[in-house]
Amino acid sequence: MGRKATFFGFLAVQALSIALWVSAAAPFLSRGQPLVESAQQIWSGGGYSQLDSSFRIGRNVVLAPSFNPFGVMLTGSIFMVLAALAAAGAIFLWSRAKVWLAVGAAVVALLLGAAGNWYIATQWQGDTAFSPGYLDSGLLYSLSKAFNTQFYIGFALFAVSSVLVIAGIATRERPLGFQYVALNWIIIAVVWLAAWGLLYVMPYRGSPS
Repeated sequence: MGRKATFFGFLAVQALSIALWVSAAAPFLSRGQPLVESAQQIWSGGGYSQLDSSFRIGRNVVLAPSFNPFGVMLTGSIFMVLAALAAAGAIFLWSRAKVWLAVGAAVVALLLGAAGNWYIATQWQGDTAFSPGYLDSGLLYSLSKAFNTQFYIGFALFAVSSVLVIAGIATRERPLGFQYVALNWIIIAVVWLAAWGLLYVMPYRGSPS
């Protein structure tokens, strides 16, 4: 696979990622209702809901803690930053002909990214009260799923590329897109950090804790 082919493949992955985000937002944009909620909204994690018995009303009630972007999402974001730095290290080491060190950095980047995505996904496994000023919680969740899909595609590409290097199929003379998939990993981290800052941190009216 030539360098032009891998470059166009890289561009195709970016176009697919944009399409994922657009398709996630499209149903909410087309319904003609405000996207930003003016009242508190409760996101329910379904089977992960925490219930408490209320003596006054004689039934169970759902416990919904207030959303804090500096909780598990901050932890996930830190892991994503570290994953991007490890991927950048893989690109640098590859360019210096340190192939095995580059593969080692790639494996570290994959593990850090997987940890980051796990923490990010954890946010949606419980019940959360979003304060006024946040986007519709359904839209936030839909965008989260779009990011998840983008993440899994990037993870698969980076993992396969690393395996090809380990197997000796991909080499510095015939890299088969190793640097491009590492760059894509960095882009995924940047996309998440932008989404976290714009969608979760900016509307927050509390204080970091």
